[in-house]
Amino acid sequence: MKGIISIGRLGEVEFVISARREQDAFAAKVMEVERLMSGHERSAVATDDLFSSLQQRAFRGEL
Repeated sequence: MKGIISIGRLGEVEFVISARREQDAFAAKVMEVERLMSGHERSAVATDDLFSSLQQRAFRGEL
């Protein structure tokens, strides 16, 4: 069967656990990236809305 991991095999796996300071620094970076991505997504939506408005005005001959 695929996908089954026994306790014995799991015990053979080595895990590296970073220091708390490094974990906190990584979490801060992730949060900053998510904040930036959110800002970019809002900008993309605003740009799409403006383009749609401009396109509608152009088709109506208002430009």
